[in-house]
Amino acid sequence: MFQAEPSVLGEKAKEVFLTGSTKAVFKKVVHEPANLPELVSKLDYLSTAQKAALLATLAEFPQILEGKKGDWKGEEISIHLKEGSKPYYVKAYPIPLLQQEAYEVEVERQCAIGLLRKLTAKEVELNDWAFPAFGVPKKNCKIRIVAELWKVNNMIERSEFHIPAIEDTLTSIKGFLFATGIDLNMGYQAL
Repeated sequence: MFQAEPSVLGEKAKEVFLTGSTKAVFKKVVHEPANLPELVSKLDYLSTAQKAALLATLAEFPQILEGKKGDWKGEEISIHLKEGSKPYYVKAYPIPLLQQEAYEVEVERQCAIGLLRKLTAKEVELNDWAFPAFGVPKKNCKIRIVAELWKVNNMIERSEFHIPAIEDTLTSIKGFLFATGIDLNMGYQAL
């Protein structure tokens, strides 16, 4: 059973993992396109002109706000394994009966948007690699499926590229009045 500090989970998520009630708690996750005029209109700290400028800027990049998984359009990415690495195959973790429905809903959602695909029995049989996964409840009563990749991460040949710290990047930018962050909720899965 999942354990977390009470402050980490929302009340409904705590109810799921403490009582086993999944039907009423986990919602089917649907990523809808953002209603930009509605969202911008709620930003009371912006003037009317600033709201119009923000809306125009957001409208220039509709693909990042359409509620779908994006595709990497840059150069091909490859992961190199250390010499001597051997395929890692572990059977799936058992899914607690209490959480079965939430897992199924999330897996179906990820298949529908192209993040996952169901393998045939033959594909499973021929595959040398398999990583176990588990679910973590989110505060919004949805579930996040997490693959346990620590073993394969230890096999990866690392490059020496260091990503600059956010603070360093933001302090180097000059000439703006407002800054914002965007949650690329499926960005890491596009690579």
